[in-house]
Amino acid sequence: MVACVLQWDVLAPQALTNGLAAERGLTVVVTGANSGLGLASARALRGVGATVILGCRSEERCAAAAALVNADEPRDAPTARAVAGLELSSLKSVRRWARRVRGLTRRAARRGKLVLVANAGMPNNGAHGKTTDEGLQLLTGCMYISHHVLVKALQPTRVVHASSDTHHLCSLPLPPLVSPCLSDDFFKPGAPSPTALESSDLMDYSRSKLLLTLHARAMAENGFVSRAYAVSYPWVQTNIQPFMRALDWSRLGLMASAATAVAPLLVACVASAERLDQLGPNGGVFLSGQLELRQALDLPGFRGLNASSLARSLWRDTESLLAALPEK
Repeated sequence: MVACVLQWDVLAPQALTNGLAAERGLTVVVTGANSGLGLASARALRGVGATVILGCRSEERCAAAAALVNADEPRDAPTARAVAGLELSSLKSVRRWARRVRGLTRRAARRGKLVLVANAGMPNNGAHGKTTDEGLQLLTGCMYISHHVLVKALQPTRVVHASSDTHHLCSLPLPPLVSPCLSDDFFKPGAPSPTALESSDLMDYSRSKLLLTLHARAMAENGFVSRAYAVSYPWVQTNIQPFMRALDWSRLGLMASAATAVAPLLVACVASAERLDQLGPNGGVFLSGQLELRQALDLPGFRGLNASSLARSLWRDTESLLAALPEK
């Protein structure tokens, strides 16, 4: 079993994708696939021969994204399919969408050739204090809890989470940057914070991305999937933030383009077990600009923490939380 965090550095691009080709019959479900990193991932995956299912909220945008993916070379690659209606802020919607997708992926799952790319997310501005339909903190509910539910429903062989370099903020050994990210109870509502930073969009976002990193390790260590990874992205040129929509920063060399940044994700989805194992030890992490795999959470600020224990606790707490939520 392997749980890895793959990182890509805009200043030191890595030739990770040379010679990559999807195994015949490999099916990859990509959430949030209508734009940004999700769309770039879908295009790259179809480009190496995978059958891609695009998951989106909007019917119109999902269909338009699938048309773009299918227009790419090679023209004889498997046809990408759009499945709209995925609203991550509602677990009822997530489960309904999963039932539709299961009908398309059951054969691939039985053959051990189903991959889930848990990419869908949202910007960190304006989400603090908002909740999902079930009353969960919005960013955690949409980016983490909903994807946990999808993993359980679809039963893929491999899972790849789209994390962020902002999860490193949770490793800074100075309050108030640690306590809101790593607590004894992952989902217990905290008391009103004495500082603005502990109670902010930025820390909600960073904590959600840290949960994805730990979730990958939990899935691999408990054997729920064969392999699980988290790709920790730096700043990438997408349309998720207003300042990104105003200017193409990738042309200035200040950000990676989405098409370039998805290289580690492509490896995580498609590469053989043997090739992945050559990249480093089980439970490893690619730090930005380095090919060496390190243990997950192997950063100075995380020293003294047991990542395996945290991952097990996260899985247990997530299952307990879902069991306690009322059906809506």
